[in-house]
Amino acid sequence: MKNKTTSVFLNTITNYARYFIHIGVIVVILPYIVHKLGKEAYGLWGLVLSTVGFFGFLDMGFSTAVVKYVAQYSGNDDREKLTEFSSTLQFLYWAIALVVALATTALAYKFTSLVQLPVKLAEASFWVVLSLGLRSAFNFPFSFYRGVLIGYQKMYFVNIVKISELLSNGILTFFILNQGYGLREMALTTLFVSLSHYAFIMFYSTSKYAHVKFCYANFKFSLLKEVSSFGIFAFAINISVMLLTRTDILVVKYLLPLSAVAIYTIGLKLSDYTIGFSKQFVNALTPLVARLNGAKNKEALERVFLKGTKFSLLISQPIVLGLTWYSPIIIYSWLGTGFEEAVVVSRILLLTSLLTLMQASGSNVLAMTGKERLIAATTFTTALLNIFFSLLLGYYMGLPGIALATLVCALSIDVMIVIPRTLAHLSLSSKTYLKKAIQPVLPGTTTLLAILFLFKTLAPSSTLIGAVLRGGFAFSIYLPVCWFTALTKSEQENYKGKLSKLFQKIMSKLRSNNEKVSLCPKET
Repeated sequence: MKNKTTSVFLNTITNYARYFIHIGVIVVILPYIVHKLGKEAYGLWGLVLSTVGFFGFLDMGFSTAVVKYVAQYSGNDDREKLTEFSSTLQFLYWAIALVVALATTALAYKFTSLVQLPVKLAEASFWVVLSLGLRSAFNFPFSFYRGVLIGYQKMYFVNIVKISELLSNGILTFFILNQGYGLREMALTTLFVSLSHYAFIMFYSTSKYAHVKFCYANFKFSLLKEVSSFGIFAFAINISVMLLTRTDILVVKYLLPLSAVAIYTIGLKLSDYTIGFSKQFVNALTPLVARLNGAKNKEALERVFLKGTKFSLLISQPIVLGLTWYSPIIIYSWLGTGFEEAVVVSRILLLTSLLTLMQASGSNVLAMTGKERLIAATTFTTALLNIFFSLLLGYYMGLPGIALATLVCALSIDVMIVIPRTLAHLSLSSKTYLKKAIQPVLPGTTTLLAILFLFKTLAPSSTLIGAVLRGGFAFSIYLPVCWFTALTKSEQENYKGKLSKLFQKIMSKLRSNNEKVSLCPKET
């Protein structure tokens, strides 16, 4: 269990590292790209990215199935199934890659006749479509090798490679544009960087795990049908999530002026980034849940669900509460006046994100233990209800009504259905859930809110720096409170041991470097 805990710890840390580096690269390089290429050229880049992005629907949920079945078969040590599964999915993915590559080539030749473009961008459009389309094509087989590593709880390795890809692409893009090259060279560079990292992941997977090597004799059509059954529901979940997260904007545009879309988008982005940040921990648990399910270890699944819920809330609530409390200052400092309604929208959507994260571990457990149909049905139902209530409340209440509809759906479906079904699936009582997953979080929540309220009463601030300093101080108190009230003695000892080992490794590395320096001959 210690090795599994270590893997989850490394997966979570590298998930967050990848997440922050991805945002950092975008923040740094995006203004430079727009400045060098111009709005029209960057608009073409965005248009092509959105167009080839539709190829992703061909995945049909198989990438999620790879993680589930690799973890499940390895969990019960079924090597024959692993070998058959690997060959079957590789055959499927390379077939999809071939179809996408052919479609990309045809689209590249016909793109200028389908889309009206300035003459100066016509030639570049061919290379942009071809490069980004082929990148999308090869991403299909790559997602198999990546899923294998994640299934074996080596998500940290995948994250490290992805971080390398992000940084390499950012640096090379900057260098190419700085040398006076344009859109075509940027697209070819992106393709080259991605393919090199794809090849590295493929080489590592096939050399590390013998069953990953493709053999046509191991292809099983019956197994493909079994995997497709899970994949279709995983695909339905992804489509439902897309509907749930994208339809609010369409409803806003339908009911209100275009300027209202910009206001609502601000609140939506704060909520999306919060969920994205907090779900990195839940995502790291996915292969572990599938592996434990394969090993029929129900007791361990219960622990993962309860601890996953607790730690998801411990991670997310300081961010949610801090952003909710200081959202007026953050939005005014970021965008200036004229976005007053965005404050109300952001606060409602941030609270909604907390409810979503409360059931995220439950959804994870259900989806990876044979209840994917339930998750697909609840997610799709939530999307439909959200559209209905958004139209109804948006008509009478405007932007706050549309945001409130999302909150109502999250409360009625996520909290009232998903969590109880998870408890029933794991044979857990509501009392156990409240005692082990929710109650430990409350002292930290109360402390955080009390400190923020005291600051507002005794030392209010209207500047972004003031809000950051006060939020940072509240968080510094929140951490030790959670350490002593939310973590059990065994959890405290476990994390003390990990931090101690990490410190010892760092000190050992520093001493080794110092010894090497001292052995170097001095110049005369």
